[in-house]
Amino acid sequence: MRVKQYKGKVYGAELTAKEQKAMDIEINRQILEADKKYTNDIDAMVLYALHKYLGFGPKRLRRF
Repeated sequence: MRVKQYKGKVYGAELTAKEQKAMDIEINRQILEADKKYTNDIDAMVLYALHKYLGFGPKRLRRF
């Protein structure tokens, strides 16, 4: 990593290709982890909205 400075103050950094690839892999791993964690909550919100605002009944919600 190369740190960018101007008059002694740090304002950024440049990552090597290997560091960037490792960071991208970790970011994607964390996104997938969060997605799995909140999947049921998101599904419940969608089903609730369909029931409340569009009048879907139990049979139609199961089909959806």
